[in-house]
Amino acid sequence: MKINNSLALCLKTVCTDLLGLEVTSAERTSSGRNSRTYRVICDNHAQYALKLYYHDKSDFRDRLNTEFTSLQYLWQNKIRCIPRPIALDIRRNCAIYEYISGRSINSKEVTRRDIECAVQFLTELKQLSRNNSSRKLPDASEACFSIKMIIENIDQRLHKLLIFKKTGQYYAGLHRFLANEFAPLFLSVKNRCKLNCKNEDISFDDILPRADRTLSPSDFGFHNALRNDNHEIIFVDFEYFGWDDPAKTVSDFLLHPAMDIKEDLKERFVKLIFERFREIKFLRERVKIVFPLFGLKWCLILLNEYLPENLRRRKFAGDQEQDVARLLKRQLVKSKKMLCNVKKGCREFSCCK
Repeated sequence: MKINNSLALCLKTVCTDLLGLEVTSAERTSSGRNSRTYRVICDNHAQYALKLYYHDKSDFRDRLNTEFTSLQYLWQNKIRCIPRPIALDIRRNCAIYEYISGRSINSKEVTRRDIECAVQFLTELKQLSRNNSSRKLPDASEACFSIKMIIENIDQRLHKLLIFKKTGQYYAGLHRFLANEFAPLFLSVKNRCKLNCKNEDISFDDILPRADRTLSPSDFGFHNALRNDNHEIIFVDFEYFGWDDPAKTVSDFLLHPAMDIKEDLKERFVKLIFERFREIKFLRERVKIVFPLFGLKWCLILLNEYLPENLRRRKFAGDQEQDVARLLKRQLVKSKKMLCNVKKGCREFSCCK
């Protein structure tokens, strides 16, 4: 992607200030929705990844500090399936990382070995979470440590979409979908979750003990990974990293729209996680209870673009979609598809029965 002169000057200034090096070339590398990442080559022939982070006054998340300090902590603790953090510039809201030479991972190409790599990384994070030094790390973005909190989070997202008033065909379609399809199913799933909690003797309200939490990238999956030149998997994007419920980590890995991996690989992932996380109390039972809730949450995440602040974020990240109406229509179709999967009873979890 072509870089304009003002941006090129910014990249050069950052590298000079942080690395003491001159930039000889730069190119856009990522298509993320929260940031822009560039490969910069310096006069010593070294390559770096320079990441510019999105910030909006309506979003209080400190993506830069969360990602950089998290990767620093993981790197200090000998975890190497991540990019090495090198330097950050708080004033310019950017950071420099090790450049990973590789390619994105097509979900159709994921293998059993890849699944084992993902589980091994999560296992290392779980083990690291037992260190006292990990207590200083923040909670993951939108971490919910009770089933009640998950439902409250969905309620908040739903309310935000319902109260946003804008005319037009696609906004009318949005409100019809939320009122006539999403809301009734949400009510049904809430009632079923409460009943399942009672049947499994799991608290609906109690906060998950720290011993049953884990460190998590939050937005974890092969959509946020690269296969490097040595065919190793490197996990990227730690803007939401922190303490989380492992039941959410499992659910999101399976539910993410970009994670269309084969059913047998999903089952393999679940089996390995339950083996490696066996000391987490009631994990299997809680996953079965919260899985449809996170499916419903994903329905609403897919509708983020209907809110102005999320359109601004996509524009910052370089989204090439110029036709907003077409974008909104596409996101509504995705949300309806996700809702349909929830209605089917979340067959992805047949392996947990």
